[in-house]
Parts: sequence; C-alpha cells; structure tokens
Amino acid sequence: MVANALDAEAAEWLLAANGEGQTPPIESRVIAVASAFVEAGGHTSRAGAGRALAELWQRRDEFDQTCVRALETLLANQAVEV
Repeated sequence: MVANALDAEAAEWLLAANGEGQTPPIESRVIAVASAFVEAGGHTSRAGAGRALAELWQRRDEFDQTCVRALETLLANQAVEV
C-alpha cells in the first residue's frame, strides 16, 4: 500500500530485497524509520515524538540504528530552535 503512494523510484527503495548478506539501500532504511515513527504517532506532538522515538529504540533490531539516531538528533535540534 505504501509503495502505491510513492513514486516509482521510492517504491523500489522501499521494496528493495533484503537478501542474506545484503544491506537494503539507505533510502529504504530511512523510509522504514519514518514510516514507523508516523505510525507510532510521532508526528502529532512533542510528547508523541518522544513516545514514538522510545518505541523505535525498543524495536531497534528492526531498524537501522544510524537512521534512528539521525531522527533523534533532528528532533533534539528542533526542540532547541522552538
């Protein structure tokens, strides 16, 4: 369903095979983190963002930790700027 909402190139990234010994492209890893963040309500408020980020860390084996850290840094920088 998500792939249908994306352009063809992004859909390829999202659906990229993750075979043995293969790392999915960075684009698909970023999309996975962003999608999980939104699904967990991270886009609703600062409190929602905190809860969603905590959930991502609890599920750390499912996501690229570098992408989760980047999101965490982005959120921290937004909180300082506001």
